[in-house]
Amino acid sequence: MTKFITRSIAVLGVVAGIGVAALPAMSYAADTQDVAITLKVQPTVSGDAAICPSATATIAAGQSATMDCTFSFSANSAMNITIQDSDDDNTLKNSTGTTDSIAAFAAPVASGNLSTTGEGWGFMVQATGDITPSGNYGTEYTAVPVKGSAATIATTAGPVTNASGTVKFGVKTSENNLAGDYTDTVTISITPTV
Repeated sequence: MTKFITRSIAVLGVVAGIGVAALPAMSYAADTQDVAITLKVQPTVSGDAAICPSATATIAAGQSATMDCTFSFSANSAMNITIQDSDDDNTLKNSTGTTDSIAAFAAPVASGNLSTTGEGWGFMVQATGDITPSGNYGTEYTAVPVKGSAATIATTAGPVTNASGTVKFGVKTSENNLAGDYTDTVTISITPTV
């Protein structure tokens, strides 16, 4: 009887093995899903970005002068170069304690007419290559807008490497300006166009 039970178990094992092998393959397959991968690279100013810390000149009363503030940067997307005063007063104030000041130009002054205009001050931008001055900012001295009213003075159309330009400040004094340092603070920014 022992031989019969052993043979029966062996036959059942072979039948069970064949049954499993006969099952369709898809009953063993796992679910699949496509996965979308997105990496957003933020627009950035990179490299050795630089904006001048100051612009100075020394002149006699009644004369005109220009002061240059250079900037340079590399960026991985289109950029805007903007300017605004650091507060809501865009006059050059005499720092010696007097109330004497030089007001911003009331109307734009063509770059070649700085010495023949009346007292005032403003800026223009000079740029080449990948940087394009906006509007008339490349040809006229214009008043620096007050804080909260930043003007886009130049742009880039796309990524740039070692782009550079100059914000040129022009000042015309009058014979009545008192001696001393006339100062104001402006903010120049390089930001993505998006």
